[in-house]
Amino acid sequence: MSRRLACMLVALSLIAAGCGGDEGSAGEDADALLKRGFSTDVDSGRMSLNMELSVEGVEGADGPFRLELSGPFRSRGPTKMPDVDMDFTASGQGVNFEGRVVLLPENAWVEFGGDTYEVGRELWGRAQDSLNRQGGPETFGDAGVNPLEWVKGAATGDTVEISGTETTEVTGGLDVAAMLRDFNRLSPNSSALAL
Repeated sequence: MSRRLACMLVALSLIAAGCGGDEGSAGEDADALLKRGFSTDVDSGRMSLNMELSVEGVEGADGPFRLELSGPFRSRGPTKMPDVDMDFTASGQGVNFEGRVVLLPENAWVEFGGDTYEVGRELWGRAQDSLNRQGGPETFGDAGVNPLEWVKGAATGDTVEISGTETTEVTGGLDVAAMLRDFNRLSPNSSALAL
C-alpha cells in the first residue's frame, strides 16, 4: 500500500471531523458539509466511523458486513499515518469481532479476543518507511482525484455531540468502482484495484 493510498483511507475516515465545530454548519446541506470536511485540516479529535457493506452475487456472502471504529486521533502531517487509539467492532455472516487498535510512531498494537498483539518496532518502522516513499502525486488534486465523487446520495442526519462539539451526521452510499479507480491513480505502482 502506498502512502497516498493510506492517507486517502485516513482522509475518508476523518471526513466527519471537519463537519462540525463552527457556526457555519447550521443549515448546510450534505454536499457542502462533505466539501468543507475534506478542505479542513484537522490536527486532532475523535473519530466515529460506521460502515455497512452488502455483497451481491457471491455465494455464501448473504447479509451485510458491518465495521465500526471509534476513538481519538492526532495528525502527524499530511503524508504520515496519524496516531490513533480506536475501538472497533466488525460483524457479518453471524460472526462478531471486537477489539482495539493503537498506532504510534514507534510501534502498533491490536487487541483482539482478550490478547494484545504487537506489530513490533522493526516491522512497524518498515511499514511506515514504505508508506513514506517518494514518487507519485502528493495530493488528491495532483492526481486528478475528487473523493467527493465517491459519495452517492449524501444526506444530513441528526446533530450529535462528539467530544463537546456539535456535529452533523452525513450519510450516503460509496461508489466503490470510482473509489478503486482513484486508488489506482494515487498508487500507480501497486496491484490493480479497479473493478
